[in-house]
Amino acid sequence: MEDRFFKYAVTISLVLHLCIFVKLYMSPKRAEVFQKSPEMSYHFTPAPEPVPSAALEQNSKTSVLASSASVKVDPDAGSKKVDAPMPLFKDVMDVASEFKAFERAPEKVKGLKVTKEVSIPILKSEKIDTPGYAMYTNIIRDRIRERAYVNFVKYAGGDVYLTFVVKSDGQLSDVQVLQNKSQASEALCSAGMDSIREAAPFPPFPKELNYPELTFNIQISFQLRESE
Repeated sequence: MEDRFFKYAVTISLVLHLCIFVKLYMSPKRAEVFQKSPEMSYHFTPAPEPVPSAALEQNSKTSVLASSASVKVDPDAGSKKVDAPMPLFKDVMDVASEFKAFERAPEKVKGLKVTKEVSIPILKSEKIDTPGYAMYTNIIRDRIRERAYVNFVKYAGGDVYLTFVVKSDGQLSDVQVLQNKSQASEALCSAGMDSIREAAPFPPFPKELNYPELTFNIQISFQLRESE
């Protein structure tokens, strides 16, 4: 009997507590509390990506250049005025343009053309005056002048007097420079002697020149002509 009464009491107590809990839960004040409770929201912020070392170095250089700005002081206002950043190095193209501004156009120089000339006067003899002698001396003169023009390599003029001996068969026997008459450098004197040696041997004497050998005295004139 007592056990059954205890069970009834426990059951009634649970029902009463349940009713009280439901009443409190459904009361308007409790509803206001749940309505006024702030909502909690969660936001996910991604972690920043790592910056490469090269980009960090470039950013540091940019910040240094930006910080090195030229400062101009205004004496009237007494305040500092900051202009655009001053470059550390001047542009190479700007420097080249500044130099070009002071360049002068080269002056045109008229060129002079130098030509060499060699002349040998007509050979004459006081003892022989025949047409065969004149013809033979002209042959000798032309040959010597041709070689003298080739040997005239030094750009200096002058007159060289020479004497040489030719045998009847045209062979050269002797050649000398007449220093007391010549007015030329040593190089031209040597060129005159070489010209006579290179022109030999000469043709044999014509029949009317019945001599074992003949001596000739000539003048070789080396000249330079300038023309525009």
